[in-house]
Amino acid sequence: MLTGLLQGLEDHKEYELDSPRKKVETEVVIACAELAEVVIPEGTNDPSDWNHQYEEENHDRSPMALRHLTLVMKLAPAMLPLSLDNLVMLDLEIIARLTLDQISYTFQGGHFLKALPTSCSTNANGLLEIDKSSYIITNLNAMTSYPGFQQLSTLSKLLSRCIAGMASQSLTKIAAWELMVSIIERIEDIARPLEADWARSACATVTDEARIAPETKPILTTLWNVLKSLLFSSIMIAQSMLLVMSFEPHPWQLWLKPETHSHAISASIVSMFLHFSFITSKFGGGLTSHGGGFTEQKKVFYGALDILAADPWETELCMKRIAGKLPGLSLELSHPVREARTSFFLACSEQLMPKLSETLVEHTVLPVAYHHLSRPGHRETYESAHSVVLSVFANHARLHSNDETSTPANGKKKGKGKEKDDEKGKLAAKLTPFYTTCLLENAGEGKLSDDQLRLAYSSLTRSATSTSPALAQLCIDSLLTSLSSSSSGPDVFRLRLVLISLISAVDSTLLPSLLATVQVEVLKERDDEKRIKLKDAVFKQVLREVGDAEREIAMKWWLDAEDELESGL
Repeated sequence: MLTGLLQGLEDHKEYELDSPRKKVETEVVIACAELAEVVIPEGTNDPSDWNHQYEEENHDRSPMALRHLTLVMKLAPAMLPLSLDNLVMLDLEIIARLTLDQISYTFQGGHFLKALPTSCSTNANGLLEIDKSSYIITNLNAMTSYPGFQQLSTLSKLLSRCIAGMASQSLTKIAAWELMVSIIERIEDIARPLEADWARSACATVTDEARIAPETKPILTTLWNVLKSLLFSSIMIAQSMLLVMSFEPHPWQLWLKPETHSHAISASIVSMFLHFSFITSKFGGGLTSHGGGFTEQKKVFYGALDILAADPWETELCMKRIAGKLPGLSLELSHPVREARTSFFLACSEQLMPKLSETLVEHTVLPVAYHHLSRPGHRETYESAHSVVLSVFANHARLHSNDETSTPANGKKKGKGKEKDDEKGKLAAKLTPFYTTCLLENAGEGKLSDDQLRLAYSSLTRSATSTSPALAQLCIDSLLTSLSSSSSGPDVFRLRLVLISLISAVDSTLLPSLLATVQVEVLKERDDEKRIKLKDAVFKQVLREVGDAEREIAMKWWLDAEDELESGL
């Protein structure tokens, strides 16, 4: 009754009912505390021990499991609307750990797919099917009808609320940060066996629904709904942790426990979501730079990386740890689970590139990307690999630009930062000839799109220009060689567009000769429609894209060449 009354007041916030609300909240807090005293065994200090007696039992026969679930289900609706001042009057650590136990128990500690590999087979028509009498179907039905699963959203909100409440109070702040570490470890313990069991099943390798037997599709739909629910729950809980780490200072008493530091917890969140990558690739489209992932997922992903990036040492450690896990399941490179893991690693690498050392990039990140630069059939990892290599060049160009605007009066930039920047500059220069060839090999149909190719080649040339004019000239000459040897009309037109995109990528030293070359190539185009598109692309580059230092050269050339470019149309 009190819960219903409080929820009614919550639904009518527009009315000034502060006084009665305070009275109701006080009564709710007292009722929650009394209920917890009745259900929780007296003298119990470690909530994780409570579930020990029923971990091996079926939950519908476990009195302790139902007893604790009853407590959580009764507390959650009442606690969620409570103000923070009243919420913290309850023993939030006990409630949080109990809720975490229930979430883990709901998903059977991550072992509910254990029977999936042996339940899959191929029928007479060559379609994937799951035996209707298999344990996996019975288990999925039991899971989805279990109250803990049906109230998963409530459990997740309650756990998130407990974290926020504990972190806001001086008496429970230390316990809050230790609790966050425990939560991440527990969720990862759930995700790890799920990923392994899914990877071992035939379901993981079937990406075309036409290859699935009709009677098996509803089963897989149910299975994916369960996995999606786990993912959403984990994202919600991780969001509350990121908010705490963003706005609450780390307790100084935990300084000697590095695993509780914000950067370490963020690294653990990133590492945890590696094991969810096979789910995110299915529902969220991955987390690549070309727009994958849904909103809440991206908030957690980029939020965790943002906090992590503040500590270069922890960042390096996290990336090494994730890279070490990539081959952990002994899967082929083309296996969908391995692909999902790789895409996740590459997405992290791209975002953290400014913080990674030249050694890690060259010997850990790039070797992973190299395997996927010429595999357009696996689109997500293909595009992610190119994005990572381009981030090396973009980072180098950014550092060079910063140097030009922030160099001291004596013209010398000192310190380890300068040495690190120089190392990345050397790596970018070393990569330029290789990636120039790679991009031109990926210029055909079905590989990089026109926009992707233009953006990639201009970024490469811009980075080369910041290193030396000779390196930039190499990029231009290689493109012209490819243009002259190409016999395909669409390929020639695409490469001419790429050449035009370089107008804004070179400096004043190379710009005049490049503009002359562009003029020659545009005039070679005999198709009026294509000629107009090329001319418009040139005009856009000259008018909007070139830098201030080169604008005068570009505008003068345009005024002189405009009439000739239109001749014959």
